[in-house]
Parts: sequence; C-alpha cells; structure tokens
Amino acid sequence: MGDFYIKPATDRPEAGGVEPRKPSGADPVYVPLGPVLGEDESGHLHRVAAELAAGNAARVQILREGLKSAQGAARLATAAGLGSLGGRDAIGALRELLEGPDPASWELAVYGLRQAKGRDGWLCLESVAQESVPDLTADDAAKGRAAALRLLMMGRTKTMDRLFRAADGHSRSIPQKAAQAFIEAALSSIPPDQARVMSLRLGAADGRSRTPAEVAAATGLSVERVRELESVAWATVQSPRPWSALESLR
Repeated sequence: MGDFYIKPATDRPEAGGVEPRKPSGADPVYVPLGPVLGEDESGHLHRVAAELAAGNAARVQILREGLKSAQGAARLATAAGLGSLGGRDAIGALRELLEGPDPASWELAVYGLRQAKGRDGWLCLESVAQESVPDLTADDAAKGRAAALRLLMMGRTKTMDRLFRAADGHSRSIPQKAAQAFIEAALSSIPPDQARVMSLRLGAADGRSRTPAEVAAATGLSVERVRELESVAWATVQSPRPWSALESLR
C-alpha cells in the first residue's frame, strides 16, 4: 500500500513504532501504514481507515466533476472509474444518475455500476429496479414508459425475473398489472417474430404459458425455430441496452 504524509515527529519512537525517514531539503515526511509514535493497534486501524476514506472521497469528487465535463468514451471511462472504486459515495454518485430524469445518464450509470467489483453495484441496480415497479402502472403513461425503459436498460436483475414470472398473476411480490405492463414493453423492444414466440411462451395475453411444441403448433414454426427465437429474445432482453436501442419506448 502507499505511504501517507504525517506531521514530522520530534520524539523518539516507542517500542513497536516506526522511525520516520529524515527529510531531504523541503521534502515532506512519509511513513508506511504501520503503527506510528505511541499508537496502539486500535488507534492505528482507525487512523488508516480515516485516511483511506478521505482519499476515496477526494477521488469520488474528481470523478463526479469528470462526469460533468467529459464526453463520449471519456465519460464512460469516468463512470467505470466510479464503479470500480466502489463504496457508498462512488456508488451513490452513479445511483443519482440512474434515478434522475435523463435516459442518457441511466445508460452511463448502468455501465458504471456493472463495473463494480463487489456487491455494491449489483445491490444498487436491484434496489432501483424494485423501486421502479410501482411506476409501471402509474396513471401518467409517460412515467410508466420511463420505468419500463429504465428496467430494460439495466438488463437482468432479480426484479426483472420476477416480473416475467408474475405474468400469470400468481406472484405475491409483483402485481400482475405491473408484470403485464413490463412484459408488453419488453416485447415491443424486440423483433415481431421473437415477440410473438415470447408472448405465447409467457402467456402474456391470457396468463397461460405454452410449451415450445404448443408455440410451434400455434405459429407454424418448427420447435427448433421456436427455441432459437426464444433464446435470442432472452439474450436481448436480459442484456443491458443503450437508450438508442429502445426506440419503441422513447
């Protein structure tokens, strides 16, 4: 780990302490992340945690400013930097984008959150997905479309899985009306042949899901073709997509 600057010490180190190196000219004094003068283990851990947090806060602020000024690939890289950094402040900055009104910012936030190394990014995506469900059935149609658009741009989450499974009205956690609104939006975002197969497989129209063989009989397609179309449709719907790829919901 790197060194941290501290005020030069004038006393000699106690047992177990670290002797600061002598400065050359006006150079600052650095010590390793080991115990410093008179510091017990608890104090050492608290100091290191505080210094690391301060360093991360500064980096988050720099990246936040970068999001405002950067363009194109540089802006994506900045979002990825926040995701990779992780922690409450960095993930919070991306969440602010995802909860805002601008779909272009949602795209940026999703990209950054999916770069997170720990669980923070996934937990944030899941939390925002859950909060979007009630808006699917909002009286304001534009609000409902926005909720569906955000969910589809985010890609697969546990909430998305629950929405698809709730089409038959048997879910305890997802209202059938919300599931139907989401599925309708999802089907509108894929080619018609895939949408027809998916609608029958999910039972989107009548709550009765069909087997591949039943879909084949209803559509005149082979069972193999039905499975192929379904596989491609799932891959598309479950993958994060840019705003430009979801024109039907814009």
